[in-house]
Amino acid sequence: MILFTIGYEKLDQKQFIAYLSNHGVDVVADIRKLPVSRKKGFSKTALRETLSSKGIDYINYRDLGAPKELRDELYNSGNYDRFFRKYENNISDKTDYLAEILSLINHGRNEYSGTLLSELTYFNRFATEFQYFANFDQH
Repeated sequence: MILFTIGYEKLDQKQFIAYLSNHGVDVVADIRKLPVSRKKGFSKTALRETLSSKGIDYINYRDLGAPKELRDELYNSGNYDRFFRKYENNISDKTDYLAEILSLINHGRNEYSGTLLSELTYFNRFATEFQYFANFDQH
């Protein structure tokens, strides 16, 4: 199993889809709290339709997205450590969603899954969140 995390801040939709396709990603789990975007092609419906046309499944897990208060705090403070501690606490009771994503990771059509993030800056830090998923099996 390979898990990719990806932001789209510096990509257009064509580049984004090419990246997914080139890496064999078969499902995108969108964890944006608000799956809308000012960038053309990245709002939920448009993205789902484009991904579907390329044979990539799209699933939205908005309940796993960071609440506005956390996003605002991160924007104002820049404190990623505090953000991820609070985020992990926020998703700790969402075990059904976490189990479903873990199942997608372990049993995807291919051996690749992708998770869409709303901010490119999350890309390097998102592994922290997925550490929770990796440990979820053991809870």
